[in-house]
Amino acid sequence: MNQMLVGAGKAVIALPATFAPNREGFTRMADPLHVRVLLIRGDATAALVSLELTSLMGGNDEIRNRVAAITGADYVWVTVSHTFSAPHIQASQSGGPGGPGGPGGPGGPGGPGGPGRMPQMSPEEAAESKAQTEALWAAVVEAASQAADSLRPAEAYASCGRSTVNTGRDVQTNEGWWLAEGSEAYADHALPAVFFETAEGQPLAVLYNFPVQSSVLDHAVMADGGHVVSGDLAGRASAYLEQEYPVALFLCGAAGDQAPRHKASTNLVDVTGTLRHIERGEAGIEIKNELGDELGQDVLSARAGAFRLEADAKIAAMNRFFSVPAKVMPDRSEVSAKTVADFQDNGVTQSNVEILRIGDLALVGVKPELSASVGASIRDGSPFPCTMVATMVNGGAKYMADREGFEHISYAAQNGPFGPGAAELLGEHALAMLSEIREA
Repeated sequence: MNQMLVGAGKAVIALPATFAPNREGFTRMADPLHVRVLLIRGDATAALVSLELTSLMGGNDEIRNRVAAITGADYVWVTVSHTFSAPHIQASQSGGPGGPGGPGGPGGPGGPGGPGRMPQMSPEEAAESKAQTEALWAAVVEAASQAADSLRPAEAYASCGRSTVNTGRDVQTNEGWWLAEGSEAYADHALPAVFFETAEGQPLAVLYNFPVQSSVLDHAVMADGGHVVSGDLAGRASAYLEQEYPVALFLCGAAGDQAPRHKASTNLVDVTGTLRHIERGEAGIEIKNELGDELGQDVLSARAGAFRLEADAKIAAMNRFFSVPAKVMPDRSEVSAKTVADFQDNGVTQSNVEILRIGDLALVGVKPELSASVGASIRDGSPFPCTMVATMVNGGAKYMADREGFEHISYAAQNGPFGPGAAELLGEHALAMLSEIREA
C-alpha cells in the first residue's frame, strides 16, 4: 500500500507597479492574482497547477516541465481559474513581443471577452509584458517549491456539495438567445470537493470543482473609467477557504453556458423581450465578494458529509485524442443574437480527454469550455465515487456547446470551432476512458 503524501503551495503573481493603466483597460488592482500548486504522491506523483488568469497565452509545456523538475511529478496539469479580470500574460519565457493580445470585443452588451489580436507592442509595452511574464514565472516556481517542501502523509475526504452562486446564462429575446441575467436555462449546482488533512485532522489543502466563470467583474467599468484586476469569484472563494485550509485550489468546471448569479456588467430582458444593458460599476466588487464568500461557505459545508477516499494512493493517467465535428470559427463581429443559424461545416478536428486517477478520485480534464449538461453527464456516469470535470486543462480551445446550445444558436455555439455533436462525442469518450482506468 502506498501512503498518500500531499503538499501545497501558493504565491502571488507580483505584477509590477507600472502594470496599470495598460492597453487592456486595467487601471487598478482590486485583489492580487495567485498561482496555486497541489502535489499528491502515491505510487506516482501528480501536480495540479492553477493560475489566476483568463487563459494561458503559450508556455504550457514550459510550465509543466519546470513544475515536474521542481516537484518530481510524473503528471502535471496546468489550468486557469478563468478570471476575466486579469491581464493576458505571455507565459512563454521564449516568446517575444507582439504575441496574442488582450481582450477582444465584448461580443455584444455584457458578452464575455477573451483573447484577441492587438497591435504590435511598443518598446515600453514589450518591457512591461516581459516583467509580467517574469512575475508569473516567479510565482509558479515559488508555489511549486512550497508544494514540494511541504509533502507529508495525508488522508483525503471527498464530498459533492451544492452551490447556487451560478446560473444558466442564455435567455430568449426578440432577436434570439443571448447572454443575460434571469435565465431559466439549465444550471449545474453540484460542487465536488476533496479535503486533504493529516491523520490528526490538521487541514492541508482543499480541491474544489464548480461550473462557473469567474466573470463578475468582466468588462465592469469603475469610477475612473477603467477595469480592475481581480481573482474574481473563484479567487475570493479560495481566499475564504484559506482561512482554514492553507491552500484552496479551484478547478473550473463545465461552465461554457454558466455565469455568476449576478454580474457588474450584464444584460436584463424586459417584458417586451428586449435586451437592456446595465452597469453596476464599483458595486460589482461587493457582488464578487458576496458570491465568493458564499461559494467558499458552500465548500466548507460539504466537509460535514464527506467520506474517506481509499488510503491506497494509486495514481494513473490516460490521454486520448479523437476526431469531432468541426465548424468555421466566425469573426467576433458576426457573433450576436439571431434566429437563423449560419453554422458552416468544416469537416472534423481533433480534441482530447485527459484522465487523472488518484485512488477513488477521478479528474477529467479537457481543453474546450463545455456546456454544463455535458460535464454533469460525465460526472454522473462515472464509475468513481468522486469525479471532477475540469476545463481549460493544459491549454484552451474555446467553446464546445451541447445540442441545446446549437438549437438556440447560443453565444457558446457560435463562438467555437466545434460542430453539433462534438460535445456529446467527447462525453462518450470520457466515460469510456473512466471505465478503462477504473478497471486497470
